[in-house]
Amino acid sequence: MTAKAKKFDEKLVLSQWMLKQFGVETLVVLGKTLSDDNLIGFTEENNTRFLQALEDWIPESGRTVKNDQLREFDDNVVKHWQEITYRRNHSGAMGRTLYPLYFQYLSMLFTEYYLDRYFQGVSDLCVELNKFMAEFNKQFNERERIQPFVESDLNKLALWMATGSGKTLIMHVNILQFEYYRTKYGKANSYNKTILLTPNEGLSLQHKEELDDSNISADLFVKSGGSLFTQSSVQIIDIHKLQTQDKMGKSADGKSVAVESFETNNLVLVDEGHRGASGTDWDGKTKPAL
Repeated sequence: MTAKAKKFDEKLVLSQWMLKQFGVETLVVLGKTLSDDNLIGFTEENNTRFLQALEDWIPESGRTVKNDQLREFDDNVVKHWQEITYRRNHSGAMGRTLYPLYFQYLSMLFTEYYLDRYFQGVSDLCVELNKFMAEFNKQFNERERIQPFVESDLNKLALWMATGSGKTLIMHVNILQFEYYRTKYGKANSYNKTILLTPNEGLSLQHKEELDDSNISADLFVKSGGSLFTQSSVQIIDIHKLQTQDKMGKSADGKSVAVESFETNNLVLVDEGHRGASGTDWDGKTKPAL
């Protein structure tokens, strides 16, 4: 009998490992538990209502993430969310208060756990993931099995969310989460810049406006203006302005910026990562932090 083919999300090792940490087998089951409209919003204690639902539904003994840690993550999510939505909620433009929906909350919650583990010790995290993978691979034939992680694999994360699901707001929270954990674990000086890569100049302008609304300092890259070297939180540049240096150390077309100008150890955020990721515009020479 031929085994039933696995769905794409069922082959994602990191996703399956993450679900196990929270004591569930599938994201669908977790989503159904938290998708009740009555769970949208914050409590008087300034926690999400999702927190209480998770604590009540999944026994603490059945998950790696214990209640104290879960509450710490929830506190951080609420703090970061309120920071990026303050202007939006108080401008009157929205007409309502923005609260995270369940799928947005889960994305931020999982990122909290991953960054906490990553900055605690990437070596230990790599060992744990490979132990999980050894069991995970048993369900596949030899050709389908996934190769073990190496530490350099763990500085890359991809969030898979539908169009219109609020990815921009989640990205802004991710920036704050990264800043929080690198500071918490004494890594604040280990990273150089936060870089946001976009597909084109129009989206760069849109991201600048959105970051302003989230009260996150950002600059558009301007070749002549040298904004690349300012101390703003985020440097926004469209992917077509990235080129490798020529032999004289200058960008090849005189208009773009050499990848080497970004140095190494940056937090690199990619909007519409499917564009250019497999082409020649982006060759990965600026080492991402995550």
